[in-house]
Amino acid sequence: MRGVLARTLPAPTLARIFFATEFTRHLDRSGYIRFRRWRFYAEEGLARQQVQVSIYTSTLKIEYQETELAFYMMEWAQDNKHIKEVKNPRLIETGYQSPQLKLWTLGPDEWLLFLKLPDYAARKKPQRKLDVIQLQLPDVAEPGQRAI
Repeated sequence: MRGVLARTLPAPTLARIFFATEFTRHLDRSGYIRFRRWRFYAEEGLARQQVQVSIYTSTLKIEYQETELAFYMMEWAQDNKHIKEVKNPRLIETGYQSPQLKLWTLGPDEWLLFLKLPDYAARKKPQRKLDVIQLQLPDVAEPGQRAI
């Protein structure tokens, strides 16, 4: 491609082009997001903040305000909608570390960076209540009168 100049596109235009592969999630108090029945760790120091989740083929990327937090390699199920397996997690050190001191430091192999959540349980249909039929009340005659 000698002599061919490529046209660069602004970031908002590229975001509109790739909108189908970007999602918004909120971190929980432990720094995890929930995505397609999985939990992925991003950053504990950003608890309850909104992050961007991007998917490119087999890579899931979590970022906060254009700062990359974590990468995960994924394998898709045959339907290309469900995640079959997650491997090779990579956390990026950022300035968003939690100010809370740790009691002990865990290595990358000593804690769960991702976790498959259990499948949703099927809802039980509520049992239908039997129709109650009101029986006619017997005629009550006053003392000294006959029932008609």
